[in-house]
Amino acid sequence: MVTTIDGKITGDFLTTDKGSALADEYYHIHRSYAADTYLCGRMTFEGSFTFGRKPDTKNMTDIIEENGDYVFGKFEKYAVVIDTHGRLGWNSNIIHDKDPGYDNAHIIEVVTEQPPKAYLVKL
Repeated sequence: MVTTIDGKITGDFLTTDKGSALADEYYHIHRSYAADTYLCGRMTFEGSFTFGRKPDTKNMTDIIEENGDYVFGKFEKYAVVIDTHGRLGWNSNIIHDKDPGYDNAHIIEVVTEQPPKAYLVKL
C-alpha cells in the first residue's frame, strides 16, 4: 500500500514524482504475485471502479429470507470489497480494468447488517 505519513491512501501526493514511482512499484509487486484475490476498502473501489455511482435499488423487489454468506460460483480471480453500509453502485459483478492484475475479478462485497435488503438483492 502507498500511503502518506498521515495515513492517506489517495490524493495529490500520487501525482508527484515520488508518489508516482511508489505507485508504479506497488502495481509491479501486485502483478508479480499474481494472486487470485485482492482486498480493498470502499473508498478505493469507489475512486477506481464505481466512480461515485450510488446503488440503484428501486426495482429490487425480491425477498431475502435470511442473512448470511453468499458467493455466486467459482471464478479465477476475486476482488473483495469492504463496504459495510452498501454504498457502492456496481453495474457489473466483475471488475473491468486495463490492469491485468485487477481485470476480470469477480466482486465479493463484505457488508454488515446495515444496508437495506434491496441492496442485498441488487448484489
